[in-house]
Amino acid sequence: MEKQIIKKAVDSARYFKNKGEVDMWHSIWHNGKPYDYHLCLDNYGANDELLYEVDIYSVPKKKNGEWGGLNDLIHLHTHTFPYNGEQDPRF
Repeated sequence: MEKQIIKKAVDSARYFKNKGEVDMWHSIWHNGKPYDYHLCLDNYGANDELLYEVDIYSVPKKKNGEWGGLNDLIHLHTHTFPYNGEQDPRF
């Protein structure tokens, strides 16, 4: 099931990346449970090359029945997209 969640989050992040997003948080839902991801463009690669990074997190449910917040997230996976020399939308 984790592979399905990762694929869904990466596909969603790719969609927003292709729309020009460079730093955003977004949630997807899978089987009634939220998963958050953070898409950002930064110098992560070898030799400080620009890469898009997607960090995917599970959102735990608290004892009071509410979903956890930013400090409660559990990291599941990191995925990167190549930058391919696109114009950096931050500038």
